[in-house]
Amino acid sequence: MRLTFGLVALFEALSVVLIFRLINELKWPEATYSVDPAIVGAGLWAFVLSNLIHNAIGLETGLYAMMILLSSYLYARIIRRADTNTVGIGSYAVLGIVLGLTVLARIDAVFLVGAMLVYDVFARTSRPFGSRLLLATVAGIVAILVSSPWWIYNYTTFGSLMPISGQSESIGSMLTTNISFSSTVLANICFVLFYVPTEFPPGPIATIVAFLVLGIVAMVKWRTSLVRKLSDLYVLPPITVLALFSGLIVLYYTFVFSAPHFIGRYFHPVRVTALLTAALVVPMIVSYLKTAHTPVWKRYVLYLYVLVAIGFNATHYVYNFTIKETSPLYWAGVWAKEHPQYRLGMTSSGTANFVSGSVVNLDGKVNFDALRARHDGTMGKYIVKSGINVILDMDRPSIDEATREGAVFVPIDTFKNSIYYLKK
Repeated sequence: MRLTFGLVALFEALSVVLIFRLINELKWPEATYSVDPAIVGAGLWAFVLSNLIHNAIGLETGLYAMMILLSSYLYARIIRRADTNTVGIGSYAVLGIVLGLTVLARIDAVFLVGAMLVYDVFARTSRPFGSRLLLATVAGIVAILVSSPWWIYNYTTFGSLMPISGQSESIGSMLTTNISFSSTVLANICFVLFYVPTEFPPGPIATIVAFLVLGIVAMVKWRTSLVRKLSDLYVLPPITVLALFSGLIVLYYTFVFSAPHFIGRYFHPVRVTALLTAALVVPMIVSYLKTAHTPVWKRYVLYLYVLVAIGFNATHYVYNFTIKETSPLYWAGVWAKEHPQYRLGMTSSGTANFVSGSVVNLDGKVNFDALRARHDGTMGKYIVKSGINVILDMDRPSIDEATREGAVFVPIDTFKNSIYYLKK
């Protein structure tokens, strides 16, 4: 566990360096900046709580964010050196290796690969089309080869290119809840420096407010000609690619998946893109505030926003990392570790599985047999025959399904406000 925390810290530290290097690569040499956006970006990455929380979810999300930044950095270097003789098949092969590793970090990075290579072929017209197509093909083939062990294993073992976690989360339809929760997550991402906690699922008022926030952000972008002004200061293709990637992520997890409770984590690439964009915009805001004609009320709105952000991050940092109660799933893992003679079945087992190897996943995300049982509607039979002999009270539906197959569960222990039921 200490190794995991150490790796999370390492990924976070490397990400700070990468976002600093990436923004420096995006800056036009002839442009002037009221504040250094690279320092702003590094500071935001290190201190914005919503970013920290998601990067610290196990090893996956932090590693994924770091690889997104590394892929964008390499692509920015290619863009900046496109007119020199230093960019060729070798550069795109290296980019393909990193993109392949990013896919291995999390499979939905295939959208990043697609967005980057399609953009490179069809939007960058400074080179002949044949040359662009060749280089993008090299990067794509290398990315496929690097990630191919995963694709081959998943298809030959589970019969699908989609991971079993994805298959599990595609069962059923929760489109209305997905749209509602996606809107609130996106609105919070637009706030950048803080977020507004919402209930799950979000109520109608929260959803309406979220759509209003998104509408205001879109209007501000249009009224201020933000993209044009950014293009005067930065090399924008890497940001455009991240924006396309983010759009694909939003569409996919809103309209294909049925796991609204994970949308906050799935939208992390959108959060990375928003934070990076915010760092690029800060010098423009500071320059605007320095002009004499800036309305006083706009200054006070900005000052209020910064004060709220500082207060929010300080208080919630203390709460999340020192005061907030530990997840019941963690304590379930501790119980299972202290009682190795039992096999504990859990629907949401992620943290518990991390603590103890005797926890059995029941939702099918990491257990193919459980996934098939969910598909076939035979979860009760699976529980009875799999050797699972303990289930928590929070998994009451699983107990009921096993009971219908003749199993009898009786309470045997209470630990950290959870009741453990033993199959007799």
